[in-house]
Amino acid sequence: SDGTTVNVDLNGIAGLGTTATVDGLLTALNAASPTKLSAAIADSRLVLTDLTAGTGTFSVASVSATVTTTSSATGATINTESTSVAPLVLGLWGVAATTNGDGRPEITGHSLESLSLADRLYIK
Repeated sequence: SDGTTVNVDLNGIAGLGTTATVDGLLTALNAASPTKLSAAIADSRLVLTDLTAGTGTFSVASVSATVTTTSSATGATINTESTSVAPLVLGLWGVAATTNGDGRPEITGHSLESLSLADRLYIK
């Protein structure tokens, strides 16, 4: 890793919160910095690959933002800290990168399947 940070805004994914797709997620990730980051699905898991060179650590972190609102009752300013749980839910946060067959660092997330074979197979 060359030590740069790639910020990915998942809020731009079409249908977020209702009909968003894995393809929409892949499109957002791959468009963020195509020369530095690659996202793909392998074995039903999201795989992020570092396309840069260097000795830095390849990792995924969560983004936090401060949302400022004004109370309609008192007029007071309210600052709320919000942290994205997307990296945690996808199994990417805090995961150590491994080296793929091309010698590039990659991080593999949790399975994106909601059911396992054990949930679909019944033996009588």
